[in-house]
Amino acid sequence: VAVTQACSDRTLALDESEKLHKLLRDVDDEESWIRDKLRVASSSDFGRDLTSVQSLVKKHAAFGDEIEAHAVFVTKVLADAQSLIDRNHYDKETVVSAHESLSKAWSELQAQAALRKQHLQEEIQAQEFIARVSDEQAWISEKRGLLQQTTMPDTLSSAEALTRKHNVL
Repeated sequence: VAVTQACSDRTLALDESEKLHKLLRDVDDEESWIRDKLRVASSSDFGRDLTSVQSLVKKHAAFGDEIEAHAVFVTKVLADAQSLIDRNHYDKETVVSAHESLSKAWSELQAQAALRKQHLQEEIQAQEFIARVSDEQAWISEKRGLLQQTTMPDTLSSAEALTRKHNVL
């Protein structure tokens, strides 16, 4: 009976150890994935012109979808860790530390992705403003050229045509 009980206790201990090591591997995998994505989310490339910024916004939208789709995996690993914590796992301290580490990394990724999205939206607005200003400057230059003409019309019809152009301005 004692041998059977010892064997049973050892089996339970090994099962708990296996769960711990699986959890730690899963946490490590998720944190590695998050580190890779943090490099993208913390990029300082916001484009050089309206077209490149629009392209980055589209890429970031796909990146946001990827993060959202991956949330299921992170949530599962966090739930597994919480389950071990709730069951008072023999190495609860390590499990709590892993849970906190993954949770913090996930929050940081989400915050960085949201910040990048905000910066890209601000850059789109800035580039659109610059494009409008450039268009207005071109229009002003064109009209200034018409107003600075020094030649006088030779005929009544050309004087009337020039007057109509000036009235349109």
